[in-house]
Order: sequence, then C-alpha cells, then structure tokens
Amino acid sequence: MTRPLAYCAIAVLSIALAEPSPAHAQATESDAARERVAAWNDRCGTLWAELQPWGTSRLHSPDEAVARGFIAVLAGRGGPVRMAEEYLHSCVPVIDQILKSEVGGQCRQWMRELAQGPGGGVDALLREPEQVLAGLESLDELLRAAEGYLGTCVPQYAAAIDSTGPYSQ
Repeated sequence: MTRPLAYCAIAVLSIALAEPSPAHAQATESDAARERVAAWNDRCGTLWAELQPWGTSRLHSPDEAVARGFIAVLAGRGGPVRMAEEYLHSCVPVIDQILKSEVGGQCRQWMRELAQGPGGGVDALLREPEQVLAGLESLDELLRAAEGYLGTCVPQYAAAIDSTGPYSQ
C-alpha cells in the first residue's frame, strides 16, 4: 500500500472507531426520549380509553383521597381496579407534572392543533417524525406546532416519565 493510501486508511479507521459526534449522541438521546414518550402515550391512552366508561376524571383529582375513593368504588362494582391504579400511579403524575410546568399549556395547544391537522396527531409525530414533518412542510402553523412539540414537549414528557419511575406494560 502506498503511503497516502495508508494514511487515508488510518484516518478512515480512526474516524470509524471514534466516539459518536455530539450531534449524533443528541439525536440518539432525542430518539430514545421520543420512543419513551410514545410508549407512555400508548399505554396511558389505552388505560384512559378502557377506564373512561367508569369515570376517569376522578383519578385526576388534586385530592388523592378522591382518587382512592373512586378506586374503592371500582372494586365494589367489579371494575378494573388494577388499570385504575396503574393509571393513577403511572399516568396522572406525568400529566400533572407537565400541566404544572411552564410549557404545559403550550404543549396542550400544540397537541390540539396537531390532532386537528392532516399529520396524524402526536402519535404519528412520535412514531414517524421525519415523515410527519415532511407532510406538514406547506402548512406553516402545523409545522411549527410539530417542531415545537418535538423540541419542547417531548423532552419535558421524557423527564416527567423518568422522574415518576417505571410503569408496567
């Protein structure tokens, strides 16, 4: 091998073996956060849908005694107690933490805007961000909402999920 080729081979090898770039690490961290939020959203959305006929609004009471009373009523009626407890412990704390944050109102607004738009809402945005963003390129308001949600709300949700501990799936 000639000397210039050897230097090129060494350079390529050293680049390949180097640690990921900060941008790559940030993208990977962002993808991981988005995936955690998508999984949490799926689970809590499913729990909400299954509990809704039973009156889930009481699980969001600021008074935990009201939520505990609701679970006791569910138990007496043969209702889905385990699901209600999981929702109370895994979903409500995250939702409350987001709503109390500085960005909670904005995140809810972006969620509403995205739900009404053609992009498939937050669920699609979390699963296929590049595809959704590409589809919203000509819709400035929705594109800004999608970018804002990914850049602002997803990290907030991920932090809230991480701070409340694991949930059962």
